[in-house]
Amino acid sequence: MKAALYAVIAAVVSLGAFTSCDKNTRIYAKELKAERLLVEDYIERNGLKIVETMPSEAAFQQNPKLYYHSTSGLYYRLEKPGRTDLDSIQSGDKLTIDMRYLEYTLTERADTADYWSPEVYPAWRQFTYGSSSTNMPNGFLEAVSYMRRTESEAKLIVTSKLGFDASVVTPYGYHVKIRFAKNKIPE
Repeated sequence: MKAALYAVIAAVVSLGAFTSCDKNTRIYAKELKAERLLVEDYIERNGLKIVETMPSEAAFQQNPKLYYHSTSGLYYRLEKPGRTDLDSIQSGDKLTIDMRYLEYTLTERADTADYWSPEVYPAWRQFTYGSSSTNMPNGFLEAVSYMRRTESEAKLIVTSKLGFDASVVTPYGYHVKIRFAKNKIPE
């Protein structure tokens, strides 16, 4: 009798666990759909032109509404190409990158976080580019690989899976600036 009672209790608990997982999965799916719709709405409200092939620097300069949408989901726009008189980042480089950025929500009344202004946030955010143990999200690392030059600036739309915390399903817009000295970091 006790064994049958334990079996029934175990079945009920198991069923509850499967039901709650299914509910959480459905909620997450709804959050992802809401995120996608918010990004689409932001693009429409701002009249952005989205392309699937990386434009040239000249194309970005000619059309201030032009964004490249990468296969990872990052939306990228080169604002300023940076210094052409210095070396640029190459594949396989391991560099210390300094970054400033302005973070904003994509809602109509955007909330912002200012890591750009020295008066608000005096230090540049620093990370190691080309290292597997970096403290920057994949969206930023991908953007730096496109920016390639010191003192370049870009605008980004970063979805949750490419952002700082993938568990918070919220897309953000960023205006970023990088600087670096072309020297290898010792291993």
